[in-house]
Amino acid sequence: ARVDKTFRPKEGTEIGLEVQSLAAAQQNRSQAVDGGQKAEDGSSMNFQITSSNGRSVQVNVSDTAADGTKRTNEQMYQDAAQQINSRRNLGVKASVANEDGKIYLVLSSEKTGESNGFTVQGETGAASGIQNVAAEGQNARYTVTQNGQTTSRTSESNKISLDYGRIDATLTGTGSAQIKAGADTDKIVSAVKDMVNQYNEATDLLKSNAGRG
Repeated sequence: ARVDKTFRPKEGTEIGLEVQSLAAAQQNRSQAVDGGQKAEDGSSMNFQITSSNGRSVQVNVSDTAADGTKRTNEQMYQDAAQQINSRRNLGVKASVANEDGKIYLVLSSEKTGESNGFTVQGETGAASGIQNVAAEGQNARYTVTQNGQTTSRTSESNKISLDYGRIDATLTGTGSAQIKAGADTDKIVSAVKDMVNQYNEATDLLKSNAGRG
């Protein structure tokens, strides 16, 4: 975690931060296909994406070009991605990923968090599997210890507030950190050990830039 911008914490402030998980966005991923291969008969797409904000887009992609020839899988995937990304404020973005010589259609929520997901319904055709969730959207989960009291918290975003709003932080990894403020503290830099790291490698988890408030 790092602190983006902050008011000066009160002298003597000491905060313990333990991050169990980061906020993440939902992601759906289609089957892997050969991008240069001609589309199979009956592989046209006609499906709807509906996001948590209530907006939706209908995706219609034919497996046949205007001249009657078969389109390639990549042409179909790129067409589908363009239709999705042209829908403003949908809350979902599409991309075509290439891995090990195969391509995938990937859908991702624009916002992290459990309540910012989306659904896919209809005939997915060449993009079979895109209706299935590959990675669930999740909230950040962390505990804060201050003034001898420990509280568990969740956030749909990795941007959080500490010390009653005096500190704005961005969580960038799991692990623990101690924030201490003294009379002449202008910057707080804590070297934090990532608890998941099997090799006990130290990483910077929290950096703060204290602005005078």
